Amino acid sequence: MENQASKYISHVYKQEIKEKSEVLKKKTISIKQAFGSYYIDVNTYFSEIGDEILKYKDVGYGNVCFLGNIDGKTVTQGLFYKNLEIKKEIENLIISLTFIDEDVRQVIDYIHKNNGQPNIQHSVLYYLAKNQ
Repeated sequence: MENQASKYISHVYKQEIKEKSEVLKKKTISIKQAFGSYYIDVNTYFSEIGDEILKYKDVGYGNVCFLGNIDGKTVTQGLFYKNLEIKKEIENLIISLTFIDEDVRQVIDYIHKNNGQPNIQHSVLYYLAKNQ
């Protein structure tokens, strides 16, 4: 039996899925999706040397994970993007997904505050939203 919070949260998840899908459609880089995260191959888009402007910097999380390493170094250990276009695209992806996640969390907190907890678990609501 659904309560009002369940209906609202289901709608939020539908919107989240739609917005993330739109962000991903615009990307030209190869992104793998699994288990709610987005995976980018380090060897494809990074190198061990480069200009300081191309050095990886943390711009958020957005459920983006970097798979692999170069000579034992991960992106957070001083790797460089191969070019400026790749840097801009990956950073924009991370920023966009981070903002969407933050918005979803804020809206769900607001729903909980004003309508209580849903009768259905969040994971079930998300699954239903994704498969409708």
